[in-house]
Amino acid sequence: MKPKDRLSELIAEGEHQQQDFKYEISSVSKIAHSISAFANTEGGRLLVGVRDNGTIAGVRSDEEIYMIDAAAHTGCRPEVDCTWETVKAEGHTVLIATIPASADRPVMAREEDGRWRAYVRVADENIVATPVHLALWRSEQHDAGTLMRFTEQQTTALDLLAKEGEAGLTLNQFCRRVTLSRKSAIRLLADLVRFYLVKMEYRGQQFRFVTTGEEISGTVVRGHQLGRRLGYPTANVAVVGNESAIPRRGVYAAIATLSDARRFPAMVNIGYRPTVENEHRLTIEAHLIGFSGDLYGQRLSLRFIDRIRDERKMESLDDLKAQLARDLQAVKACSQLKPLIASC
Repeated sequence: MKPKDRLSELIAEGEHQQQDFKYEISSVSKIAHSISAFANTEGGRLLVGVRDNGTIAGVRSDEEIYMIDAAAHTGCRPEVDCTWETVKAEGHTVLIATIPASADRPVMAREEDGRWRAYVRVADENIVATPVHLALWRSEQHDAGTLMRFTEQQTTALDLLAKEGEAGLTLNQFCRRVTLSRKSAIRLLADLVRFYLVKMEYRGQQFRFVTTGEEISGTVVRGHQLGRRLGYPTANVAVVGNESAIPRRGVYAAIATLSDARRFPAMVNIGYRPTVENEHRLTIEAHLIGFSGDLYGQRLSLRFIDRIRDERKMESLDDLKAQLARDLQAVKACSQLKPLIASC
């Protein structure tokens, strides 16, 4: 595809979670907000020289390229390795800057007053990250993750949020309602969000914390059989009706329950299969440890126990196979799965 045609397709998408239009770049700190937000979320693109309505105005000078570079390297901490390209269209030059998702969150942006803040991308907005985001990212720095062992505090917190229903509670409301210090309340919410027992929803200019299902269910459908060829056959689960309960992209340890009530330990991948595909179709693939047979058309429930790692693209199928072997060992090491594993 010609660069000009690709640009037209990108503009037609409009602004969204992974794309932002910038008519011009007038401030290093403001562009650092966008870079921080994309890097802390799922990555994204900046189309510089494009108005909010999608019309092309073009970049005004090479200074704008310099300002993006400055924002990524001196305006963000840690630095972000952005890439960019220029595309000629309608007699103008448009700059496309691509910001990868960071594996070292939080990425902080330097404000004009010298302070550092982290941002997240919500729909087409850059929003200041909450203390819960920061605590969540700190907990994710541990590769093997941690297991959530339910205590009275966690149960009480979930019951409290469940009573609020879809309205949920803001951080300040939650802190006032629980008998914990603010620091402990933030850490508790971060744990509940990390294990997808609670979700953060941005509504009315603030984040609200709402309970979500810790279990998802769906029908097993046919996939591309790649997992079977790699030695890790998977059940591809199509979830309908409770998509909001699907955890964010990554590899998880889970308990899989079949329609006949049999349970198996499972390694679950949620994502876009970046190593083998280049499309935006979310897939849920579960490798059931100790299972053999045909699950097509059957109902399958997945209860998530631990998060193993983020989704990432491998250089080759051999690298993917080696990573799956490491992931499987991490899943088998989860103490809550050991009784099931021993019975397989």
